[in-house]
Order: sequence, then C-alpha cells, then structure tokens
Amino acid sequence: KAGMFEKALKAAERIEDAWERAWALREIAVEMAKVGIVEKAKEVFEQAMETVERIEDARKRTWALRVIAEGMLKAWMFEQAMEAAERIEDAWWRTRALREITEEMTKAWMFEQAMEAAERIESAWERSEALREIAVGMAKVGMVEKAKEVFEQAMKTAERIEDAWLRSEALRMVEKAKEVLGQAMETVERI
Repeated sequence: KAGMFEKALKAAERIEDAWERAWALREIAVEMAKVGIVEKAKEVFEQAMETVERIEDARKRTWALRVIAEGMLKAWMFEQAMEAAERIEDAWWRTRALREITEEMTKAWMFEQAMEAAERIESAWERSEALREIAVGMAKVGMVEKAKEVFEQAMKTAERIEDAWLRSEALRMVEKAKEVLGQAMETVERI
C-alpha cells in the first residue's frame, strides 16, 4: 500500500491548480489514515493546508479548508480539524465546520474537546445547539452532573440570541433535550 500512496503523492505534486492539489492531498491523507499510516497522513494533511495558502479565490480557499477539516475528522484528527476550521475566513462556513467537529467529538465521547470546539462558535444559536448536543451525549453516558452544567450553559447561551423567535426556539429545544437528563437521572437512581 505504501508504494501506491507514494505514486498518488507524486501525481498530486504534478497538479498545478492549488485547489485541485489540496483536494487530492486531502483524499490521499484520508485513505492513509484509514489503513493506519497516521503519521504520514498528518504530513499530507499539512501539505494540503500549505497548498490552500496558494488558492487565490476566497470561496475556493474556504471550501478547501472545510473539506480538509472534514477529512481530518474522518481520520480522527480532531485537533488538526479545529485548526483547519479556525483558518476558514467566512464566519458561516467556519461555524458549519466547528459544528461538525463538535458533533463528531460528542459521538466519540470526547466531551471536553467538544466543549472547546463549541466555545469557538461565534453564533449564539449554533453554540447553544452544540452545547445542547454535548449535554445530551453526556447524559446518555451517565455524566449527569456535568450534563446539568452544560445544559445550563446552553440555556444561558440561548438567552443571548438577539432574534426573539430564534431565542424562544433554542430555549424550547434545550428544555426538550433536558428530558434525556431526567431519564439519565432516573436510571442512576435505580442503580
């Protein structure tokens, strides 16, 4: 397999268009990580990140960073994915990338890291949603006390949403999600 990846890397080096090269490097790195060539995959992701700097079109640069961050998530390189997401200039796309990161970290029970990613989300609505999902994940695995704290944080964040309708919707969703916490507390009491 290593020979196959070396050939793919040499082919990627010949790609002149920076966006296309970044995409190819991302694909190679994801495949390397899948078969356990993790350290080399990190190097290839770094090459992809360096290549992104040469993309002149801001939209293409944003898209390239987003797909690289997504690839890093697939390779369980969460810290690197957060770094890539932070480099996205467009606030909306940066938020989308950080939300995907919090979702994947929560699924992997990496709650502290998910909280760190959520704190980087600028939009109060999106941050509230991320915190709510993290709290639900914590409650489901029996981290009841910590889940209470995160639900409280989600509520406080939702209260800061300027748009009245969005604020009420976010608060409603956090309250509804608290049902999971109640179920977790009942389960803990029965044990």
